[in-house]
Amino acid sequence: MDLITLISCTLLASLIMALNMGLTYLSSPDEKYIKYWINAGILFALSNIVALCLNIFAPEKAISPVIANAPFYAAHAAILNGVYVYLYIRPIPLLVSSIFILSVALHAVPEVANSVEVRFFVFSPIIILLDLFSSFLLFKNLYRKDSHSFWPLLITLTIFAALMTIRLFAIAISDERLNLFGNDYLQTAGSFVIIAFIFLLTIGFNYIVTWKKELALRDSMLTDYLTGWSNRRGLAIKADKEFSRFKRLSHPLGICVFDIDHFKVLNDTYGHLSGDLALKAVTSCVAEEVRDYDFCCRFGGEEFVLLLPNIDSVSLKNTTERIRSAVNNLAIKGNDHTMSVTVSIGGTIANKYDRNWEETLKRADKNLYSAKQTGRNKVVIDK
Repeated sequence: MDLITLISCTLLASLIMALNMGLTYLSSPDEKYIKYWINAGILFALSNIVALCLNIFAPEKAISPVIANAPFYAAHAAILNGVYVYLYIRPIPLLVSSIFILSVALHAVPEVANSVEVRFFVFSPIIILLDLFSSFLLFKNLYRKDSHSFWPLLITLTIFAALMTIRLFAIAISDERLNLFGNDYLQTAGSFVIIAFIFLLTIGFNYIVTWKKELALRDSMLTDYLTGWSNRRGLAIKADKEFSRFKRLSHPLGICVFDIDHFKVLNDTYGHLSGDLALKAVTSCVAEEVRDYDFCCRFGGEEFVLLLPNIDSVSLKNTTERIRSAVNNLAIKGNDHTMSVTVSIGGTIANKYDRNWEETLKRADKNLYSAKQTGRNKVVIDK
């Protein structure tokens, strides 16, 4: 396959990447990292447009290859910045422009400007480092719940960096010399690798964006919009898992139910917006008093459920008393008033006679009813 065809195919792949990411950004304008991947596609396309023009119109003059090379190297920096923004919100300052300027500056060195081989050995390590750093960042964050989506991009970047390294050593030990518009097997193979790389990048980028949307949709189905706590559907999923772990491994599981005392009176007195404010204030307060791995659910209205794994009855009593006291000391500021609320709490520990978590929940709910019937603003735990 001649070089012009290879460059044209690479240009087409680059334009597809830029267009695809552009359309994706239009549908997800809050995903700022996509802009860097759009830029990567544009920079790849610009590099190939210039290379195509040089090949067709000025192959003998060989106009400074910096015009084609600098955007190509900057594109890899844009990929890295997109990954960085996805993971850490903010970009690496001036990364893309710095790589572009570095490329231009190095091309000013006569040995670099006049030799394809020198350029290859100077710039290949930069590309390899940029792509490996992107892979490293993705690998480092595999603990995240969205990490499933990292694998296509992580594998693509790692394999491309590995192939670049192999090609670097292959050319180093080869007797054949590279030239700007050569058509030897190493350069042809390299072009095919870049075409495949760009297509796989597009797939990897899309997979990350799509998976993030999928997780957001799942979260919205399992999350109470007002408090940010789980809803009943989320509770059912989590409680099934925790109760199964309790039965299988005998790890203790505590469940407590609480609700806001006289919440209807608060709503009638101050209005439903103030009631919503109170719900958010109470859930924020309670979240501060439980452990990171405890599970919080808005069960309905002003009633809430907590799943407390790996806890005994004494610790459960202490935790719930701490919650009750913290809420009791809350001062909730409305527009022109300050509200105070209390909670009643019922709790229990799952036992071997419970056939499912709902039976444990019923006991906790019974204890909540007892707390309300005996004065409210109190905790009742199984003895």
